[in-house]
Amino acid sequence: DYLKVKGKMYSLSVVVPDLGLNPTDVLSRKDVATSLHIPPGHPFTHTSTSAQPAPMLTDLVGLLQSALRPPKTAECFVQTEDDGPGEDVDAKLCRLEVSHRLALGDVREVDRVGVEERMIRFQRECENRYREELSAEVSRIRQLEMSQVRLEENKRCREEMNQYKAQLDSLHKERVERLRVK
Repeated sequence: DYLKVKGKMYSLSVVVPDLGLNPTDVLSRKDVATSLHIPPGHPFTHTSTSAQPAPMLTDLVGLLQSALRPPKTAECFVQTEDDGPGEDVDAKLCRLEVSHRLALGDVREVDRVGVEERMIRFQRECENRYREELSAEVSRIRQLEMSQVRLEENKRCREEMNQYKAQLDSLHKERVERLRVK
């Protein structure tokens, strides 16, 4: 279509075979609209009735441009008067909201105090648990040390007894020898 509109009637007969296409492979406007999911009632799907219709490529580019343009919007402002029956309701709602926020603040303060008390209680529990574990560890260490001291004392006493026994044995031998000699 584009080549026909631009007056290149015979260019299509050269381009189509060079691309390896058949004249039947060139898609119609409806086929292109179907493949691009353009709804059937859209103006793109209707061919122009003028003597020289716009090329399909030009219509596609125009369609793409219109889709990418931001939508037209308008801004308007309205000013109202504050005097009236609605003002009383608004004032009441504002007062109610303020009182609710104040009450909520008191509840949060109570919650904060409750949290502090729980933290102090938890800290005390942790300290008590630590003291218990520490005293259990100290008693375990004392028992180990006491058994170690007992073993060392037992060994020392045994060595001392062995020395006394050796002294007594030597003293006994001397006396037995003296008695034999007499």
